[in-house]
Order: sequence, then C-alpha cells, then structure tokens
Amino acid sequence: MIFSATTSRAEEQVILDYQDPQFRMAMPGSNAAERRHIAMALRSVATEEVKALGNDFVILGGAEGKLFGAGEVDFHLISSEEPVAIEPFVDRPGQVILALKNEQAAGSFHLPEELQFTRVVGAVDIDGDGASEVLLEANTMNMGELHTAVYAIRLEGEMKASVAQMLSGAFVDTCDTPHGERSRIAMSISLEGGELKGTPHEESCG
Repeated sequence: MIFSATTSRAEEQVILDYQDPQFRMAMPGSNAAERRHIAMALRSVATEEVKALGNDFVILGGAEGKLFGAGEVDFHLISSEEPVAIEPFVDRPGQVILALKNEQAAGSFHLPEELQFTRVVGAVDIDGDGASEVLLEANTMNMGELHTAVYAIRLEGEMKASVAQMLSGAFVDTCDTPHGERSRIAMSISLEGGELKGTPHEESCG
C-alpha cells in the first residue's frame, strides 16, 4: 500500500488518524511487479546492509514523498522478515528505507538496528526544508496491551537515517489486559509549528 496526500508541508492539518480503524488495521503489501522493481533496485545498491536483508525480504509499505537531489520519489520500508510486536529484543539485520524514482533506486537509507518498524504510514516535510521525513510505525505488545508509536525519520547523506521525532501513544489498547484498567486511546496526528502533534481521543473497548 502506498500512502499519499502527506508529501507536502500541511500545517495544522491531520495527516494520520488512528481513530480510523481501516487506517490503523491496514496491512502493508506489494504486487509482483512492484516486488520485481524493488528487488532490482536493491541489487543495484548492493551495500552490506542491503545484502543482509537477503532474497526473501519483505516490503512493509510505502509512501510518496520528496528526496533531496531526486525530487518526487516513492519510499519503501524493507525488512529481512516481518517484525513481531511481542519480541522484546530482536536479532535481525537493520531495516532499510529504499527511495525509488521511475522504478530506479534514488537512494537507500539504513535504519538503526535497535529499532524495528511495522510499516510506513506516510511521508511529510516536517521542517520545511523541501525534503520529506518518512513516518514509520512501531508496535509493542505485552500482557494484552498494544502500544503504537510513530517515528519521523530524517534521511541524510551517506545513506544514513535518524529519528527526527518520536510520538508515543499514537494508539494504546489495553482492552484485553488481564490486569489494570481497560481502555483504548487513539490519536489524530497533525503537523503544527514544525513538529508532529498528537491529540488523544478515548474510545470504548466495546
């Protein structure tokens, strides 16, 4: 799934809405043609981090955005395997953000190995510099509690990526917890004053 409509600076406009069940439950995917293009682009990059992903890599969604020096591109999150929310520690290669322009690699960016993301949820120019930050979702689950965070990833030179902002509690569901308070909180996330702002909304466990 390619997320769009989040590629330009959109002050005080909701860009992600975790109140929408279709959005928060959407599964990343790709068709055969897209996978072929991504596989060819990865082979052309051939860094050690990309090679570590292996031939059975998974594509965890994509978003339209802008990259310095390349203009409009499609960003894709590539992982060696599907991340598992219940894993407290991971032992797998770091993930990669691949930028494609006209089905060719415009850049690959290595994410910190200690972070494992679930999917791409958008791309937006947060700081107004003309390039998009890629918005990635991370999930953790423990004892019936699901916690979702959104990370804004800044793409830098020399194929590096860094965390520009992390917004915790984008979605918190404790409705299945065997202990403590049962609740569900979903955020609407907007861009205000050069940073992501989350407004929490309480939902019933229903």
